[in-house]
Amino acid sequence: MKRNPGDILESISKFVGMRDISRFATVHLSTDDVPQQARFEYWEHACRELIGDFEFTGHKAKYFHAKFSMLSVDNLTIGHYSGSPHAMD
Repeated sequence: MKRNPGDILESISKFVGMRDISRFATVHLSTDDVPQQARFEYWEHACRELIGDFEFTGHKAKYFHAKFSMLSVDNLTIGHYSGSPHAMD
């Protein structure tokens, strides 16, 4: 039996809140285990593999850190990002 995505989201929010989906996520990216000097390059490569070609702006590679979790249910995709500020163009 297929569940309504709204019901699934309500269930998830009861367990972990609307922001932290990492427990249910099917994709996890993090720079935590990458040496500081290699973090931005790792993140840029991983995001391009996952999302496609784009450019980052406004980042400071020296202080860069990031985490991203993504959960897909039917046609609904939810992502949560935390880390240093930057933009994707």
